[in-house]
Amino acid sequence: MTEEQNSLDLLIRHETAMKQLYEQYAEAFPEHRTFWANVAAEEQKHANCLQGLSVNDSLRKWFMNDGRFKKLAIGGSLEYIEKQIERAKNAPVSLVEALSIANDIEEALIEKQFISLNISGPEEIKSVMKGLVADTQRHKKMIAEKLIFHKREAR
Repeated sequence: MTEEQNSLDLLIRHETAMKQLYEQYAEAFPEHRTFWANVAAEEQKHANCLQGLSVNDSLRKWFMNDGRFKKLAIGGSLEYIEKQIERAKNAPVSLVEALSIANDIEEALIEKQFISLNISGPEEIKSVMKGLVADTQRHKKMIAEKLIFHKREAR
């Protein structure tokens, strides 16, 4: 992580990495391709929304100067996701394991980044972040439900 990278850049990379992980799972689990592809598409939508914020210099500066987004936490999560992408490419993972990994990532986003964040700042940022929070909570719920179902099925 370079010094020039602000939290907005890291959030964009994070959402893009999540999309790539979910696309990898879509390939690995053809019978669940639609589920993973839909979640991946939403992660791309998040990256696009954040990218839209990055074209406005004052909004970029807000992310650079605002301490609410912890660069180290985002960077650590990003590294974890990138390792999971490589792992999924190189070795088979079970569906339950993939769902568990996805569940953990979404949960960490909710707990460590978004929920503890009192959404403030410019309206454009509030709007985008509220949408990300709502989608992340929905992803967590969908993934958790699917995980519970498949854990029961595996017994």
